[in-house]
Amino acid sequence: MAQGFTPQISGATLSTSQSRVELGKHGGLTREGLNELLDEELELTRAQRKLLRHYGMKINQKRKKRKQNELDLQINDIIEVKREWAKPIGLFLVWFLFTLQFLIYRDLPNSQKLIAILPNETLELIVPDIADVTNTISLSIIGPFLSDGDLRYTKRESEARFVYLQAMRTFYDEEGTPIIAVEIANLWREYIDLSKPIEMISPDERYVLLNVWKNISKDENSQVWLRLYTDLDVIVTLKYNYDWFPVPASQGLLYAVLVLALLYVLYIFEITNPTIASLICSTFALAILSALIPKPSFDTIMLWIDMPMLCLLFSLMLIVAIISDSGVFDFAAVYAYQISRGQIWRLIFYLCICISVMSAFLNNSTTMLLATPIIIKLCEVSGYNPVYVLTYLLICANIGAAFTPLGSPPNIIITTNQYLMRKGIVFSNFVLHLAPCTFLVLLQTHYQLRYYFRHTDLIGYKESSIIRAERIKRGIERWSRASSGVGNVLQDDKKVRDLMLRVVETFRDEYIEDEQPQPQPQAQPKPTVADSKFNFEKALKMLKAHHTSIDKVLLIKSGTVLVFVICIYLLGTYDYFNMVSYSWTAVLGALLLLILAEVKDFEALLCRIEWSTLMFLSSFFVLIEVLSKMGFEHLLEGIVTKAITNTPERYQLLVALMLVLWITALASSFLNNNPVTQMMVRIVISLGQNPNLTLPLQPLVWALVLGAAFGGNGTIIGASANIVTAGVANRHLYKLTFRSYFLIGFSTMLVNVLVASLYLILMHVVFKWGNK
Repeated sequence: MAQGFTPQISGATLSTSQSRVELGKHGGLTREGLNELLDEELELTRAQRKLLRHYGMKINQKRKKRKQNELDLQINDIIEVKREWAKPIGLFLVWFLFTLQFLIYRDLPNSQKLIAILPNETLELIVPDIADVTNTISLSIIGPFLSDGDLRYTKRESEARFVYLQAMRTFYDEEGTPIIAVEIANLWREYIDLSKPIEMISPDERYVLLNVWKNISKDENSQVWLRLYTDLDVIVTLKYNYDWFPVPASQGLLYAVLVLALLYVLYIFEITNPTIASLICSTFALAILSALIPKPSFDTIMLWIDMPMLCLLFSLMLIVAIISDSGVFDFAAVYAYQISRGQIWRLIFYLCICISVMSAFLNNSTTMLLATPIIIKLCEVSGYNPVYVLTYLLICANIGAAFTPLGSPPNIIITTNQYLMRKGIVFSNFVLHLAPCTFLVLLQTHYQLRYYFRHTDLIGYKESSIIRAERIKRGIERWSRASSGVGNVLQDDKKVRDLMLRVVETFRDEYIEDEQPQPQPQAQPKPTVADSKFNFEKALKMLKAHHTSIDKVLLIKSGTVLVFVICIYLLGTYDYFNMVSYSWTAVLGALLLLILAEVKDFEALLCRIEWSTLMFLSSFFVLIEVLSKMGFEHLLEGIVTKAITNTPERYQLLVALMLVLWITALASSFLNNNPVTQMMVRIVISLGQNPNLTLPLQPLVWALVLGAAFGGNGTIIGASANIVTAGVANRHLYKLTFRSYFLIGFSTMLVNVLVASLYLILMHVVFKWGNK
């Protein structure tokens, strides 16, 4: 060995007679040190040269790897920059299109006019010029109309009295003298309700559509007008307005598909917040509708929003926010963990039964609003993944909602329809026919999801480092959100905000450290039963020490209000007590709890309301109404009626049940089951009343209920309960995204509907149970 050269592999240096070169951090030479050694004219042995060559190869490999990583980083940066630029540019173009559209066209006035038709007299109304543009005269009329047309389908038309409307065109000569008046469209008539004195009849709305005959001249010296008269011997009072105009079917459906495509691109790829995506798409749909027909006024658009449902959810959110201050959610989570003995599937089974029963009698949206904070808390203290546990229980809540008329908004829409109530769709009959199917589907869903989750291991976390990283990241987001809500004007606000930002930085430092590569843990022996029991008791003791404090006074007050609301809900199923709606019940309950709880900081309480969820639902109601006006409802009705008519009579009930069930389920999955149910109720009633089809009404109604309930499980926007749950979970910084839910929910929905199909065929086609 050359004099003065002593390699020390485990040490920090290699010594030479002329230099002392530092080794790398982990005992390897740096590149500069290697070059310095090679530049020296030293007499090295073969072993020494081999050692230096070995270090040189390692250094070159690290350099190549570092360059490759730098290259990959640059490419990823370029892609990320392009993506960040593409998103705002694309959304800006959409915004620019519908903003330009709104600036060009004015709102159609929504001023309803009151008119009175006298006996044996004719009333004349001038039609706006806009009717000539669309070749169609269309308006809405509100009056004492018969809501279902019973007389027509029971062959009692001789007892009927009508309001008649005839479209006319009067031609004038050059001096303005009338020459001739001709009819230009088919006669329209509507039944008048004679069950009570006419002044006591609740007004009902009708949409009138008169297609102008093509062979009628459109001379400039002419005027279009409407002639109204009645065969009733009393005065008939009506309101009318030109506020509804038809869309050409081919164009309307094409644009409807375009809007839905934009909506689901924003959802699936998570380009923006779901609420913002819904607002953009609903506004874009309104702009397209304004290009096809006169733009509806702002007042008309507000009427499309289901305000009673929004008031119901808002009031329940207030009640839940106050109840959570009592600590009952923490206590319920600890108790559920205790009775399950820490076993995940036993815990989920208990929760599944509880939530299904609550959804049946308390409404699935209310149930998930109450249960979601408990489930998230339980998952956090137990080390489970809240996203997939919520998905599992949300599916069970939507299925359990099919059990009673109170279970979901679609059930309420169906069972409060006056015509269906007279045909036997009441509480007892509803439960009798749907309870067996609901139980079978719940059983099937439990085993299907249990099999799926057990073989994908999605519910439990595998590594504690993952849990730690997620908790730190969640802490950063929570403190960042809290700091953004503090003002930056007053000096005290600035101090509070600075303190929160320092906490955020502390969390971020911990998160960066946690992101550093950690040494692989050594394999641990499989825990024994004794170890599991010890860990369960230790965790339970810790949970009871930190999460069992309850404000008993506030809990009693909250429980009293909740019992009041539930009792009014249950009593509302009987006609004698059906005086207060669900929305008013929730509002009265929320006001009572605000009084009893003596809330001092009401502004802070309002900050805990899921405003994004309410905005999402509002915009979605508008979107669905626009799609309906573009011809979607007419398309569904045409498909169903034509398919049944072309089927032999002995198979018509089978085809009708399957069409109503599957169309309702698939449409509910992608368009929300509330507006879909409103459309399908009209279609089902028309099928039951059609004299050319001998279809019993009740089985069609049961198919509609099952399709709406199970179809809501298809996507995260399929049911109001899904949207509410996603909103509450997002508030706790757990993202229940469209993709994560769709992978589980849609496949489950398909099997649910398949089981429901077999049930309907067996009970109503084979055994003909209750076919009325």
